[in-house]
Amino acid sequence: MIQYEPEIGLGVKGMLEDPKSVDASGIREDEEIQREVDRLVYTYPAEDEIGRIARNYADYYDTIKKLIHAARSYLESLNR
Repeated sequence: MIQYEPEIGLGVKGMLEDPKSVDASGIREDEEIQREVDRLVYTYPAEDEIGRIARNYADYYDTIKKLIHAARSYLESLNR
């Protein structure tokens, strides 16, 4: 996630600054991150420290996914 978040952030920033300059196919959700976050959330209860941290990461990743969806919607609206 450390490398993924800045990559998405830069891609979205570039898309907003100059939509035609960005390859939107690179701005997508990461299935591997999703699987790992899901595994940790389901493995550790919320009361456990690892469970609490996993849920924080799950919330953070959900926010990144919302950013991705918003950016893609913006790009699609420009192409209509």
